[in-house]
Amino acid sequence: MMLSRALQDLFFYTSRRRYGNGHDRGNGYENIDDALDECKPQSYEIEKSDSGLVILSHLLSFARDQPNHWVCETCTALHPVSRGDSPLRPSNSTCPQGWRQSPHNRYGHPSFRLSHRHIQLAFKYTRLKKWRHHLHLRRLLAETHADFVPNPLCPTLEGEFSAYPKIVNGRYLLFSTWTFTPGEENASERGMGSLRICQHQSFVGDPRLLPPDRTGTSIDNNNDHGGGGARAPDPERAQQQVPKTALSRIVRSAFRRPHHEICSSCAHCPTDFSVQVTPERAIVRVWQDFGGDGSPLDPAWTVHTEADQDPRQPCDPRDAPSAAEHKSGSIRESFGHCMREALHDIRNRKESCEAMGNVFIF
Repeated sequence: MMLSRALQDLFFYTSRRRYGNGHDRGNGYENIDDALDECKPQSYEIEKSDSGLVILSHLLSFARDQPNHWVCETCTALHPVSRGDSPLRPSNSTCPQGWRQSPHNRYGHPSFRLSHRHIQLAFKYTRLKKWRHHLHLRRLLAETHADFVPNPLCPTLEGEFSAYPKIVNGRYLLFSTWTFTPGEENASERGMGSLRICQHQSFVGDPRLLPPDRTGTSIDNNNDHGGGGARAPDPERAQQQVPKTALSRIVRSAFRRPHHEICSSCAHCPTDFSVQVTPERAIVRVWQDFGGDGSPLDPAWTVHTEADQDPRQPCDPRDAPSAAEHKSGSIRESFGHCMREALHDIRNRKESCEAMGNVFIF
């Protein structure tokens, strides 16, 4: 059987990895399984290795129309697909490294852990249009809803997180919402706790949630109870450490202008967002573009995932990767246009069904 040039190159580079640059190209592997067996986990050395990048490129090309495999950037290898794997159940990953071993390759809320393999498979199944993959595609693009406690130190609000993934014009878009519903008290910045919507935009409404080393908290070994304990945070220092981001600014603006939806966008990644406060709830809406059907090393993906930080930490955009600027509001508009078209199609189908029903009514 004749092998494609891409796979021949793949075998060549895996051979070089094993035997060094002097290995003869003609003595490469004779089948894909033997070659891929040599693509062992490289502890992310792929980003520093030219040969690793070439191998990854060929793997992506080979797997493009292989519905039962996905490309793992951690192992530089193909892994079999698990039908139960989705952002809602990432622990079903077939990577031998385990899904928890690559946190900076994941994005999202604890109830929605998006990895690049989910994007790969969603594009692949959408392109192949095979009925047997339809159920898994629905799982990959399923919306999710989960309750959470916004601020455990001030539990005056109840939280609900929702995520709505969708492929729009060859881009993987995600619409997320964080809804804060008052309990006994009205919604407040403190009650919202802390929130990070991307690697560059975060909000801390309660300075007590900041790590102790950033709030001036120290251990008191001579307190009135005779034992050690934590002193109260220094309010002035804590307030100085609260993140000063576009998200923080529009949260404050939204509380000053109830009922108005205050909009903004991230200057460092393709993320649009808004905040709206009413007596019934406070809601943060986020629209994000994770790129097209490309490599897990594309900036369109890595800009959302590489800065592995505690959401309570003040967010310094200079410490996180950046991608090409996007037009503010453009991602929201793309998602909204798609939803309007979907509603239009639903209405048309409903009218068609009603018309067909009228034909057969005697």
